[in-house]
Amino acid sequence: MSLSTRGPRHRLSVFAGLLVVVALVAGACAGSSAPSSSTTGSSGPSSTNSASASSAKPITAAILYQSSATVGSYNTTHNAAYTAMCNKYNFQCRTIDNLPPAQAVDAMRNLGSQGVNLIIASSNGYSDQLIQAAREFPNTWFVMTSDLPSTQGLPNVVAFVWNWYQFGWLGGVAAGYLTKTGKTGYVLGAPLLAAQQAMEGFRQGAQIGHPGTQVTFRLINSFNDAVAAREASQAMISAGVDVLTGIAGGANPGIIQASQSSRVSYIGYLADEYSTAPGSIPTSMVGNVAKEYDDLGRLYSSHQLQAKLYVGTVQDGTISLAQLRDIPADTASKIQQQVANLKDGKITIDETKLFPLQ
Repeated sequence: MSLSTRGPRHRLSVFAGLLVVVALVAGACAGSSAPSSSTTGSSGPSSTNSASASSAKPITAAILYQSSATVGSYNTTHNAAYTAMCNKYNFQCRTIDNLPPAQAVDAMRNLGSQGVNLIIASSNGYSDQLIQAAREFPNTWFVMTSDLPSTQGLPNVVAFVWNWYQFGWLGGVAAGYLTKTGKTGYVLGAPLLAAQQAMEGFRQGAQIGHPGTQVTFRLINSFNDAVAAREASQAMISAGVDVLTGIAGGANPGIIQASQSSRVSYIGYLADEYSTAPGSIPTSMVGNVAKEYDDLGRLYSSHQLQAKLYVGTVQDGTISLAQLRDIPADTASKIQQQVANLKDGKITIDETKLFPLQ
């Protein structure tokens, strides 16, 4: 919308005649034009609150987590990126954590009724709830920063997602070269679509370094229960698994504990987790979460946010494999070469399959 105010233009000429003497224009008065302000945005809700900067309301945002925002690599990485976005773009932000999906719609409705500009879901366990709330509050942006199959054509829904097949493949190719038993394992917090995609990518990647590698899993139905994650890990280790990873949010530390105590490898998740357990974490599947949140803040602030899926890949650097440590140099070289092959398009992942959670 463009708002423009222009004052009327007047010209007053005073003529005085004395005989044949003509007095020239005694004065003129011309009005001025106020500057034009404009807003250019996407098809979604307006990201401006007022035509006047001096009276503009602050931009408000809220983020939702299924578990504690301060536990586990997934939530802590998201929380750091979210906080950085809020500080950089001067948003007024709040955090709601330990929120079960069953309570998410009510939480989103409450935020929408308060006029929050950006409601951010950090887990695709909130996917259905996000879509439902977005239909009810068309003037609020609903943002997914995990995985979302579709915006369902809603003009106020946006997602910053990854190619989860590629993400899992990175961990799998490392696991394939590292496993000695040919048995690897996943701990899952919930049976999510993104998890199935990542696990299938992991399975395909593992076959490169160790054809026939098995991928087993344990579902703990929690993103908080580190004890359950540790017990699930120990059960798989007892069955011969010697490389573990997981998508369990705040429960992931339990997987690390089991890996350390049993001296098996753990492939880190989302962030480079090496410092958490040196010697037990040879590498990590890493996502550039900071870039995603910065993109969100930048696009919203510049009125360029669009209702679509922004997909991060290995090729654009959004997802990557962390530095390889504490493994033989020739093994590290082989893994790095396969990652380069994927990035260059020499390896293709079959993205038509889902890992069966049965």
